Amino acid sequence: MPAPSSVSMDRIAAAFEFACNAHKGDTRKGTAIPYMVHPMDVASLLLKSGAPEVVVIAGFLHDVVEDTDIPLGAIRKMFGEKVAKLVEGASEPETLKKDPDKKGTWRKRKQHTIEFIEGASREARMLSCADKVANLTDMLTERPAKGEAMWAKFNAPKEDQGRYYRGLLKAFATGPESIADLPMHALMRECVESLFGKRA
Repeated sequence: MPAPSSVSMDRIAAAFEFACNAHKGDTRKGTAIPYMVHPMDVASLLLKSGAPEVVVIAGFLHDVVEDTDIPLGAIRKMFGEKVAKLVEGASEPETLKKDPDKKGTWRKRKQHTIEFIEGASREARMLSCADKVANLTDMLTERPAKGEAMWAKFNAPKEDQGRYYRGLLKAFATGPESIADLPMHALMRECVESLFGKRA
């Protein structure tokens, strides 16, 4: 599906620059890959899916509040309320974010994400799905070299990861805001089945 003609590349470029500055010096978990590769992947998936401009912009910015010291208000001021709402929805609640026990709170954090998606707008679901597809694609790229040892860097074992991603697949396809019609959702299903196996 082609990108909508209403997409402003100037605003998207501004979001890219904002995210680059926010994530400067950061790397992807367990790698030396610059962190910005991930938001670039997310925004690219959204553009290819014909997502509205605000969703593409949020794709670049979705991890800024959760992973840096930049407040949501800075995003709201520069990119508007709609983008800020999408970024807020993609960020973990402050109480969970501040908990240092990431492994201990993993299930609670992921259950919160699934419950949020079940009641989320189509735009918020598109953003989250693109994020998850980008993560899953990275795992598939890494798997040939690391095999099952790849899972050691995560805060939960492979089995729990599989349950989480399958739960999200179902949530994305629930209700009137379903994105099950998008190729991006089908791609996520393919990635999940490749990584965690098909359900009997």
